[in-house]
Amino acid sequence: MNQYYGWPGYGSLGLMAPPPVAEGLAEPEGNPHLRSAREVAGYEVAATDGILGRLDDFIIQDADWFVRYLAVGTGTWFAGHNLLVPTRWVESVSWSERRILLTQPREKL
Repeated sequence: MNQYYGWPGYGSLGLMAPPPVAEGLAEPEGNPHLRSAREVAGYEVAATDGILGRLDDFIIQDADWFVRYLAVGTGTWFAGHNLLVPTRWVESVSWSERRILLTQPREKL
């Protein structure tokens, strides 16, 4: 940017250059808490009393890009129907187990 626009470099602004990355270590990219929708789709969804199914899709509010509902495919548990689960019922997401944990039992859903 400084060559193209003729802007001054770090040193002339009184800023320090970013620290060098240790040899052999890769610098992490992006926010480690963010996942793409493609990656999260397919995660297992578990209620407090058992597995509901797999995350199939998201219902997103257009105005502010807020994820309102999770579309969960229930497989044989609920006669193959899909459920819309409000995101306010999500307790946590386990990235390592690829599982979404809910705060409600299956019968409430």
